[in-house]
Amino acid sequence: MNKRICFIFSALLLVAGIARATPVMQTTAIMSKPDSSSAPLGVVTAGTEPEAAIGETAPEGWLAVKVAGPFDLYIENKDLSKGLDPKAGSPLRLEPKPEAPVVIISQKGDPLTITGLRGKWTRLKLTKDLVGYIQTTVPANTSAPQTGVIAVATQVPVSIAPGKAADSSATDSKAAQPRYFEGKMVSSHHTFALRNSIFAWEIQDSTGARIAYLDLEKIMQTEQIESYVDHQIQVYGIPRLEVGSDAIVVSVESLQAK
Repeated sequence: MNKRICFIFSALLLVAGIARATPVMQTTAIMSKPDSSSAPLGVVTAGTEPEAAIGETAPEGWLAVKVAGPFDLYIENKDLSKGLDPKAGSPLRLEPKPEAPVVIISQKGDPLTITGLRGKWTRLKLTKDLVGYIQTTVPANTSAPQTGVIAVATQVPVSIAPGKAADSSATDSKAAQPRYFEGKMVSSHHTFALRNSIFAWEIQDSTGARIAYLDLEKIMQTEQIESYVDHQIQVYGIPRLEVGSDAIVVSVESLQAK
């Protein structure tokens, strides 16, 4: 019995030792895979002690570390379901272009918020921690991974739509689940697209591109809509595609200033 207790105690000490990583001597890139050509998730600054990812293994010369979210990622619109949920198995990329590095492969139920549109791409905010990798030794005749990358991870908390994500096999908007959308609320009368649209308001991303039209019918009696105009807001509602168009319309259930 004593030997067993000693063995368990030794194992716990070993795990604790692994979990406590040594501070890095120089600013080091955190990669999505143990590969210097993979997508960068952020950086560990010189003198900082990264948090080792418990239970994750890494090949020789690499250390698996925990990287705190959220992350801004991109998905091709064709990989979204009718309910605007990423289809399971779809690549989420670092930039809105097909050659951009893949950060993760989407899974059903991932905590994602739509925050913008860029042509054939949708920008998503992923609010969960990821496992990244830092290189602890540099192989001969190779250069160290670039350390000038801009960290993708931020520490800004964001609300997540409750409940189960919509099934990627959904065939109409009735299967859509309420989601969160973020952007600046502005009048839609200045746009030429959908000029016969009955929706007077929309939300835009930081570039001025429309994210979605706002169907405010449910909250017109309880909210002073004008107080949100030209402000950053967070909208919670059920998205759908406007009839005869690829424009997104959100049936708003609640909204709040950010």
